[in-house]
Amino acid sequence: MNINKKKLIVIIGPTASGKTTLSIKLAKQFKCSIISADSRQFYKEMNIGTAKPTKSELDQAPHFFINNLSIHDSYSVGKFIDEANDFFNYYYLKNDLLIMVGGSGLFIDGLLKGLDPFPSINEEIRSRLNSDLEDIGLKKLSEKLKRVDPNYYDIVDLNNPRRVIRALEVYYSSNKPYSSFIQGNNSYRNDLNINFIGLNPKRDKLNKRIELRVDDMILNGLVNEAKKLYQYKDLNALKTVGYSEIFQYSSLSSSNRAFGISTIGGSLIGQTSICTVSVTLALVGLDAVNINCVEPWAVLIEERTRWSLEISASKTVLSEKVNENSSSPSISVKTSGR
Repeated sequence: MNINKKKLIVIIGPTASGKTTLSIKLAKQFKCSIISADSRQFYKEMNIGTAKPTKSELDQAPHFFINNLSIHDSYSVGKFIDEANDFFNYYYLKNDLLIMVGGSGLFIDGLLKGLDPFPSINEEIRSRLNSDLEDIGLKKLSEKLKRVDPNYYDIVDLNNPRRVIRALEVYYSSNKPYSSFIQGNNSYRNDLNINFIGLNPKRDKLNKRIELRVDDMILNGLVNEAKKLYQYKDLNALKTVGYSEIFQYSSLSSSNRAFGISTIGGSLIGQTSICTVSVTLALVGLDAVNINCVEPWAVLIEERTRWSLEISASKTVLSEKVNENSSSPSISVKTSGR
């Protein structure tokens, strides 16, 4: 693949920041496809609790790595990397631009930077930790993690049982903290022109969107979906935010009374954009396009290429820029709210 021709736009951001909406608008305008790096959305049995794109959204642009697995399948970040690379080789034969939406930081970093070497896991330790999750709960496991690996405790999503258990099983299998295996490789692969667009709405608006999304999930049948999946709760695919909170209740009755929004609110994938602004996004080598995106934006652009981003309440422009006083890339970010 030629780095000067093959582009990969990676849209990242927290829950409810509008990644799906933006990715579809860009894909339609630039006539390209979307690959998901959200490890929860791979599984076809998990729909409501993972906030997958709706059928209508999926029909608007070609999507890949959504509904491609069963919860019964054994899957890992390593398998994702292999399959995504195979997809790249096939896709870029006839296309120059692809959009990736995250999702799962581990999967994105693994694909774009490579995996850190980790020890093999003792299955007895893994089984014991999963039993502990049922018996003593996630909070107690998180406290264990804080004792054995405070560095990783400070950065891990403590609401995600899979991440907490993963760190603990690495520690107990190797007698070394999980954080010691994270090399912190900041070098991206050089066979693609990789560019990041990061979305980060103001916290108060983001929280409101999450609350609205949780309301919608409950109304759309999240509890019933959880009931159907409850018998499979020990599968790795279901040890994830949202479902785990519901599975903690020993009785899944037909009443939604036990599943108040205050209990699981803030843990589930959030609401799409509420207020929008008109945005102009120009990509290097591509025509400008008018789109509507979530407002306000705080944009995070990795200094991976000579691109700059200018933002105002009315427009966003992404363009190539060279800093005359330095050979390194220069990123210019300007923000303003309404």
